[in-house]
Amino acid sequence: MKASHSVGGAQYNIHHYEFPGYVPTTPELEEFAQGFADIIEENMLGMFAPAVTFQEIELRRVDLGDQPTSDFQPSGWPLAGTGTGSSLPVQVAAVLRWTAPTEFPRSGRTYLPTFTTSSLFSTGGLTGAATIVLDAVAGLLEEIEVTGQVDAQKVAVHYGGDPLAVVASNVLFQRATSSQWGIQRRRRQGVGI
Repeated sequence: MKASHSVGGAQYNIHHYEFPGYVPTTPELEEFAQGFADIIEENMLGMFAPAVTFQEIELRRVDLGDQPTSDFQPSGWPLAGTGTGSSLPVQVAAVLRWTAPTEFPRSGRTYLPTFTTSSLFSTGGLTGAATIVLDAVAGLLEEIEVTGQVDAQKVAVHYGGDPLAVVASNVLFQRATSSQWGIQRRRRQGVGI
């Protein structure tokens, strides 16, 4: 998912999904991407700073090496966050977490684009209301519907080989969201993550 912050530059999220037993067609892949975007829009748009604009979703097959990418712009995008209050610093991020009940690779996390101060608790952490929403979103992102197919499943992956490709994966399940902010050290002005 590609977003940008009006001051802080590019803010990217990388998510890995498996389509069990099939390679999705272009319409199926676009339905999946729209479903992903809908989860973000319907549940979290009011948490993101208005300085954050969601641009598009880049799609790429990673079980084979050196595959081309395609950009998909969900309906209504570009779309800005609608949160109230000032933008938090771009290095500060709420973090979604997942884990697999199996051996390595067994965990996944996503540093979300910049929130507003309305998500701050008086002691500086995430509010209880925000963690409830983030837990729900992490659960919704576990599986995304694809009409007529098995739902796409969120996975942890391990890359290897030459050319580089996914060589192992495990299905992930939502883990409770921490009220502590994550610090995205690589998120600096003009540098994507």
